[in-house]
Amino acid sequence: MKVSLWLRKAQQGDSASFSKLYEKYNKKVLKRCTSMLKDEDLGQDVASNVWVSVFKKIGTCKGHFSSWLYTIATNSCLEEIRKRKQEKVKNERILKERKSGVASEKLDDLLIAKRDYQAIQRVIETLDEENKEVLILKINGLTNEEVAQKIGISVGAVKSRVHRARARVKKFLGSDRRKVEKPVVKVPQGVCPKCKKEKPLSAEFFHRNKSRKSGFQQYCKECKSKIAKEYHQRPKSKEVKTETQKKYNQRPEVKERRRRYDKEYSQRPEVKEKRKEWMKEYSQRPEVKERRKEYMKEYIHRPEVKEERKRYGKEYSQRPEVKEKAKKYRQKPEVKERKREREKEYSQRPEVKEKKRERMREYNKEYCQRPEVKERRNARRRELRRRKREEAIG
Repeated sequence: MKVSLWLRKAQQGDSASFSKLYEKYNKKVLKRCTSMLKDEDLGQDVASNVWVSVFKKIGTCKGHFSSWLYTIATNSCLEEIRKRKQEKVKNERILKERKSGVASEKLDDLLIAKRDYQAIQRVIETLDEENKEVLILKINGLTNEEVAQKIGISVGAVKSRVHRARARVKKFLGSDRRKVEKPVVKVPQGVCPKCKKEKPLSAEFFHRNKSRKSGFQQYCKECKSKIAKEYHQRPKSKEVKTETQKKYNQRPEVKERRRRYDKEYSQRPEVKEKRKEWMKEYSQRPEVKERRKEYMKEYIHRPEVKEERKRYGKEYSQRPEVKEKAKKYRQKPEVKERKREREKEYSQRPEVKEKKRERMREYNKEYCQRPEVKERRNARRRELRRRKREEAIG
């Protein structure tokens, strides 16, 4: 994450970020140059030239900075090795010419080698970053396992990339190579075992059957393509492919790469804008609104949600500005009228009347048991008895 941030700032012209990249990778570049050139002084000179090239071309870096940097370092070392070989061969040829008197025009082997090397360099530059990195590491003498461990991919992926890169180099150099006449192979004529027709048979196709020994059979071109297509569409083949993909996705390095890429991708301005527009359009769909409505209906009845809403409502209602706003709202005539109507309608319900009578009975029962109430009642009774006695005497 830090390297990508430094790279973006360096591409914008920040010299401090470029210095951080230099401090982080200078020792590794120097070590690679020294190991390839077998000369410490020459390795330091080439490493200095590498950083000059990086400073000039850093705006063209679009992938991983380390791979791009090592590619430049490797190409610079190969260029230096080529120059040293050319000088050595040239000196040897000049000495040989002087001794044997052979004309220099006949010595075109050096030019042929130079042309081939330059052509290889050009075609390597046209490869994509993945195939270029693998091919350069293989040229440096690393094994498939070492390349896979260094890049973080499987050995099979390394072999596949090396094969594609070499095929492209051979195809590019095909026009410059000497054309070798291949013997003409006659296509055999016969009956295709699948369509039972007399046709030219294509290359041999391996046929396996449990009921007999494995062997080779020749099919016509159309039948061979159909058999290959049916083979790849088998459920078992699809299951193996799916299982392999699942295992690959469970690797820690794959998960880490995907997580870093997703994090960096989600921070892009165009991605944020696109996601914002999509979410706006998605939220207006009828089925989405219906699902959200059902979810909210279920969500608000959860005990923890009720408790949280109750706590928040209690805290919210105690705010001074909320109290003032509620007081003004309750003073409106239409609000008072609606409140009286609701209370009147509520008090006329049978269940409400029954609850009210029950509460009154409980209240009277509890009220009569109070000491002060009993005392007042006894005082009234004594007063009534006294009045009756006075009336009887009078």
